Amino acid sequence: MVVHRQWIEGSTIYGSVFQLNDVNGGLTVNQQRPLYKIDAFPLDRRVISTEQARRQPARLLYARHALIDFIGRKQELADLAEWRDGPDGVSVFLIHGPGGQGKSRLAAHFAAASRAKGWQVMQARHATDPTAAVPGKPGTGTAGVLMVADYAERWPVGDLIELIIDAVRQGHRARVLLVARPKGTWWQNLAYRLSEFDLPTSELFVPPLADLENSPESLYAAARARFAEVLAVPGTEDLALPAGLSGDPDYRQVLGVHMAALAAVEAHRRRDEAPDGAAAVSAYLLTRERAHWEALHDNGRVRITADSFAQAVYTAVLTNPLDHRAGLDAVDRIGIGTTEHADQLLKDHAVAYPAATPETVLEPLYPDRLAEDFLALMTAGHNVASFTPDPWTGGAPLRLLSQPSEWQGTAMTVLVAAAARWPHVATRQLAPLLGARPELALAGGGATLAALSEIRQLDETTLSAVEQRLPAGSHPELNAGIVSLVQRLTDIRLPGATAQQERARLLEALAQRQSYAGLHPQALETGLRFMEIRRKLGEQNPSAHGPHFAWSLSDVGVYLAKNGRLDEALTATGQAVRAFRNLVDAGRTEHRDGLATALSNQSADLAQSGRWKEALFAIEEAISIRFQSMGDQPAGGDPSLAAALSNFAVCLARAGRRSEAVDAAQQALAIRRQLVAANPGLHEAGLAASLVNVSARRLEIGHFRSALEEASEAVRIWRELAEVNPVAYEHDLSVALLSLATASFSLGLQNDALAATASAVGLLDTLAARSPGVHEVELALALTVAGTRLFTVGRHHEALRVWERAASIRRHLATTGGTDEAHDLAHLLWTVAWVHMAQSRDLPEMLALIEEAVAIYRWLATGSERFRDELRNATATWARMLSLLGRDEEARDVLRGTNEPSHLSSGRQ
Repeated sequence: MVVHRQWIEGSTIYGSVFQLNDVNGGLTVNQQRPLYKIDAFPLDRRVISTEQARRQPARLLYARHALIDFIGRKQELADLAEWRDGPDGVSVFLIHGPGGQGKSRLAAHFAAASRAKGWQVMQARHATDPTAAVPGKPGTGTAGVLMVADYAERWPVGDLIELIIDAVRQGHRARVLLVARPKGTWWQNLAYRLSEFDLPTSELFVPPLADLENSPESLYAAARARFAEVLAVPGTEDLALPAGLSGDPDYRQVLGVHMAALAAVEAHRRRDEAPDGAAAVSAYLLTRERAHWEALHDNGRVRITADSFAQAVYTAVLTNPLDHRAGLDAVDRIGIGTTEHADQLLKDHAVAYPAATPETVLEPLYPDRLAEDFLALMTAGHNVASFTPDPWTGGAPLRLLSQPSEWQGTAMTVLVAAAARWPHVATRQLAPLLGARPELALAGGGATLAALSEIRQLDETTLSAVEQRLPAGSHPELNAGIVSLVQRLTDIRLPGATAQQERARLLEALAQRQSYAGLHPQALETGLRFMEIRRKLGEQNPSAHGPHFAWSLSDVGVYLAKNGRLDEALTATGQAVRAFRNLVDAGRTEHRDGLATALSNQSADLAQSGRWKEALFAIEEAISIRFQSMGDQPAGGDPSLAAALSNFAVCLARAGRRSEAVDAAQQALAIRRQLVAANPGLHEAGLAASLVNVSARRLEIGHFRSALEEASEAVRIWRELAEVNPVAYEHDLSVALLSLATASFSLGLQNDALAATASAVGLLDTLAARSPGVHEVELALALTVAGTRLFTVGRHHEALRVWERAASIRRHLATTGGTDEAHDLAHLLWTVAWVHMAQSRDLPEMLALIEEAVAIYRWLATGSERFRDELRNATATWARMLSLLGRDEEARDVLRGTNEPSHLSSGRQ
């Protein structure tokens, strides 16, 4: 049983695609959500003619042409090569820096060098990326696979993780190279989550020109010579260097220097004065684009005027390529000034900017930095005299984005990138847009929201309007951006917050968002800060501030648990319980809810510590308090009560009170159904969890038909949720599938049970590859169950292969664990040997397993009497197997205790 997610050039990878073998000849479960597209990395340069270059000089800056030979970056290339050739099976490297710094060229040069070293080099683009790929020639390297993903900050974090986990699935060495502008919170979140999967990460900031071994002057001279060659312009060797080349910050980027060199050569060809300064260079190159539009109109190749053409280009920069229907909609919404039909406008635009594929329109201006400069120069408020802004742009973004659209995420990403470099875009375009539609800040995803949060021209009023539209709770693809926004607002508000209670409130909100983003160490640090403030306030005025301190203890207990500091978490939650209990005992009954919450948290920590009796006592009291607080009110609107009842059911089942456990689980399910009826999107996951809980409890009392119905409903819900966010919900789906399999098998539906078990194993395979320490035990359990079911239906050889894999995992766990892990291995080996012995199958192979089991049991029994009964039973199985093999004397020696198992080394010494 394997998960199949093989990287194949020219393919699209879908989410939750599982190819499951060994089940009736194969079973495919395909959730059909495209995640990303794969092509061979393009290493060949595209040729551009002199005539084409003279018509639109900016085309010479396209990365696909790679006109300027790559020089320098020796240290960066050495760092990348060291990473690539390192010992890790799979690892991730981030190249980051401002736009135009040469990141993509560095990645391309490294990709070419890697292919020369025998690596297969591919590129990945997110499924929502509208730009067409420029595929290279297929590679067949054997050293490993290098996957390059540009604009990584624009990917949903969950899909990036899927890409990286797919590297694990390749079965050989794989390297994932991410290229991004900002490092920021999105990378911090991604790196933290990858560390939980035991996947190593590295990063490299691409330094500006001032930090390179090649001077701006030498880079400028090389670019000038190459552009002059392509444009067929003689006599450029003696052209003066731009005055600001050494000091202007905008010339610290490779693209900025190349743009200046191109503008100088084109100005020399046309006998114009060469522009100086990055803004003037962009204006000059864009003026040359406009001249091309005018020429197209004058010679009758297009109907629209240059002014209309500029507005169409502005639109394309914001939307990026769209299908024809969406393109018509976009140009209609933005209101381009022309009498021509929208279809004619799209056709005219394509004359200068032909679509990369026949299915799309509105191909944007490249490179990105020049396109962003075009937006800025078209907008009033800059001081570049050589480029006249168009008043039409004043309300253009709002017109384009007045209603939800498929391009709103792209538009926000481009606007935010332009506003980060051009202050007037922030104040005249972005701020008014967010004032009218603050929810658009979320449209570009977490990385764009994070970048927006760093724009200093956006004031507290604008950011607060966005804050009001932040969704409650955790949203994996937005959490990184949300925490950046909340951090920025906290930094603004804290200095002016003289009231200590307000400071604590701000820090409390920040800690919660940090926790949602997976920044658990930061959440704990922030939580300790607001708890300390409330502790001091509580000492000064216990009546007013003591309850706030109790809540802080409860929250910090959760943050401690998430950081693996379980003993400290129990201390904090215990203190919270005592604090709330004292308040309630003193007659302040309004704090009963706080006591119930603290008890629920304490119960979870106790259960995690294996203290089930105490956990049951705590959760039972929490539920009693909540029911008492409700009085005669129905429980339909209380998700916290539903969660507590679900935990109560688990604890009751562990205590052997199975009928009561079913009742508690059913009460939780009833509440969840009412919650879903009121707000399906918010509570569907809770409903599915309750369904699995009820199914498991019914299985324990033999109500198999009902258990099957509830498990089936849970699987359906989890599959729908996993289609949207596989990383968040695959584990829940695996649990539901195992419950479904158990119910099916109990009802004699063997094929259904095997299919569901195989699906669960496939999911757990993926999860264990991501985070072995968390999911290997579950995988081993699922494999053990799968083997038992295969054996029961007579598929003995398949069962043995599955059991062998489970034993391999158990052996690995036993080498690093304690007595529990050793016992799990021994019990598995004994079980496998016994079921084979019962059918007199494969006895010589089983003899080795039972000897290994007995060796481990003997080691365990020396330290604890609780293992002696199992040692006697395993020894009896060993003796019986020897007898069946005709080795009666050895069997008698085993029973007399005079025969040592040959696998003694498998036990602990």
